[in-house]
Amino acid sequence: MMQNAGELEFSEGKKSYLFAIAAEARRVRKYPPRAFAAGWQGTAEIQINVAIGGVVQPPRLHRSSGYADIDEAALAFVDIAQQRTVVPESLRNRAFDVVVPVSFTINNR
Repeated sequence: MMQNAGELEFSEGKKSYLFAIAAEARRVRKYPPRAFAAGWQGTAEIQINVAIGGVVQPPRLHRSSGYADIDEAALAFVDIAQQRTVVPESLRNRAFDVVVPVSFTINNR
């Protein structure tokens, strides 16, 4: 089934918004010291819900990394990132959500 132009624009807008948040989260991301010292690695998935009008709800944990320190750090970084990232005008007429993966690996500290 083909998407109409409006659906395609919405889908592309969501993807751009997700990439912008992920890029900003990478800028502020710091490995949690205890997790790094213990050699803990993992990916936390953080969900952001956006209401009609572009009102962004506080991020919430969608899927745990298995480590509370990593999950809490990921939530904090995505919260900062979503506050610094403007919801595009093209997305403000609908409610939607995005899931941002935040990975912590010892090699990519």
